Amino acid sequence: MKKKEKMRIREEDQKEIDILSKLPIDISFDILSRFPLNSILQWKRVSKTWYNLIKHPRFAILHYTRIPSPSYVFVFDCFGYLHLITYKFSSNNPFEVPLTTIITYKLEFKEFDQVFGSMRVNRCKVVGSVNGLICIDRGFNLYNPCPYYICNPITQDHITLPNSHNIWIGKFSSGFGFDSISNEYKVVRISVLEFSKSRAEVYTFGLGNWREIKADLLSSITSMEQSNVFLNGAIYWLAFINDFTPAIVSFNVATEEFDIIKLSSDIQKIYKGGWELAVLKDYLYLIDGNPYSRFHKLWVMKDHGVQPVQDSWIQDCSIRSQKSICLEIGRNEMMNVEKSELVLLNSKIIGYYNHQNKTVRLVVMDKSRSSIMVGVGSLISPKDLCDSVKRVSNSAN
Repeated sequence: MKKKEKMRIREEDQKEIDILSKLPIDISFDILSRFPLNSILQWKRVSKTWYNLIKHPRFAILHYTRIPSPSYVFVFDCFGYLHLITYKFSSNNPFEVPLTTIITYKLEFKEFDQVFGSMRVNRCKVVGSVNGLICIDRGFNLYNPCPYYICNPITQDHITLPNSHNIWIGKFSSGFGFDSISNEYKVVRISVLEFSKSRAEVYTFGLGNWREIKADLLSSITSMEQSNVFLNGAIYWLAFINDFTPAIVSFNVATEEFDIIKLSSDIQKIYKGGWELAVLKDYLYLIDGNPYSRFHKLWVMKDHGVQPVQDSWIQDCSIRSQKSICLEIGRNEMMNVEKSELVLLNSKIIGYYNHQNKTVRLVVMDKSRSSIMVGVGSLISPKDLCDSVKRVSNSAN
């Protein structure tokens, strides 16, 4: 009886597959793009027809723009693996999250050792994440000609950007961004050498070469953080200007122009180093991660323009410092899991902050994990993006 039931179900599924394969491709795209990412990933295994539909570059873009992507935590460890982590919270008590509920998908990228060198993996850093794509670089400070590695951990494909011909001395900061007007993805690399000329170059997906761009505005920068955030078409870094005053450097991905935004006088008075930038709900945040602070303050930039202004920062909350609190060390990321809860993450600890009772629960991460960030999932392929740009460029020539 059970065999007959299974056969009947399989026959019904096959009928649905056959119907979809006979529809015009645009109608098939329209139907499938209305379903969440987790369902789409399962349906890739249904048939070759569905697999080809879901792998199509046009479908990947349509699905991403139509369905809100779930937030994931991406962890890059010192062994050259990228882990995609989701959290299952208890509906009865979402604030209590044991480690056993964390699900990790280990993704080993082919040719990783040949590209980066197995002994250098621990120096690699996550540059940023945009539309489901993650950018990784080697993290060297001196004579760094790249390479950069762009991947999608869900589609499990990647590209390696060509080396830059420029060999610059200095401390390097990188950023990864997207121009929604031209649909161009770009990586920017900045060389900051104290009391010397700063230089910058940009790589646009598919164009095949690095271009040096004007960076005269950065001449007043004495130091610049490597960690950054991408928001509303711009990349932001924390930096210090001539008189060692903290400020924010921004890079407009569309115009390829830099700007310097000074912090408000209230923030400058309490700034003692160890701060980080973060993004939450399309707002730019400043996190006081100084280990010697009694309270870790979170400041939010409420001006929703493309460029933040100096006096638009408002203190959002203040978290009492605890021993080994996640804000103390490394790159910080934030995400919401419930209306009353905020999750703060870095490479060592996850902290769950409850706004209502103002308490923090800490979960220690595996020591082998070196970089962590919050991102969204997508079906967008970095290879398809580059191929598309090359086709347009070739047809124009």
